[in-house]
Amino acid sequence: EDSNGYLWLATNEGGLNRFNPKTGQFKSFTHDPENPKSTSHNSINHLIVSSDGKILLTNYVAFEIFDPASEEFTRFIYETDNPSSLRRGQTTAVFEDSNGNIWVAGNMGLNLFNRENGSFRHITTSHGLPNNTIQGILEDDNKNLWLTTNKGIVKFINGANAPLYPEFRVFDKDDGLPSNDFIARSAHRGADGFFNIVTGK
Repeated sequence: EDSNGYLWLATNEGGLNRFNPKTGQFKSFTHDPENPKSTSHNSINHLIVSSDGKILLTNYVAFEIFDPASEEFTRFIYETDNPSSLRRGQTTAVFEDSNGNIWVAGNMGLNLFNRENGSFRHITTSHGLPNNTIQGILEDDNKNLWLTTNKGIVKFINGANAPLYPEFRVFDKDDGLPSNDFIARSAHRGADGFFNIVTGK
């Protein structure tokens, strides 16, 4: 829900949808091959409303920012000749932390988005992640980010401050988890501060 009371819905093959509870009306925003300002794909994996009122979303090929005022999408995709572009792969999660940092994740690791120039900083197994498939991102009260992956839950220590040299603590079945595999789009922090997540088993 945004500040205007609209509900934003991510659909499978139906694009981005806006629902007006006052009128009961839906409006759909779908891919138009003739319009580069439309969404690049009609299957939306995940969305959030950012602190500045934009709709941030992931789909099978891109991270996108939708401006409700102009009703235009800005796409960020993998570019073979640009090492600072979004890493190649499927994007499944987007998260804005308490410091306003935008994190994009999927089966290509963690990508920190630079709002100023549209570039990305990449964090992968080469930096200490146990797995490059990240299904969800949450934050605790101490600026730590928590990542659900296909190899357990990862505590990204002080992650909301985007440290230059990231530190991780991995929790898996040896620590009492029922499974090391977690489901995409199934991580939520409740009003009580507890994390609600779904495993693959």
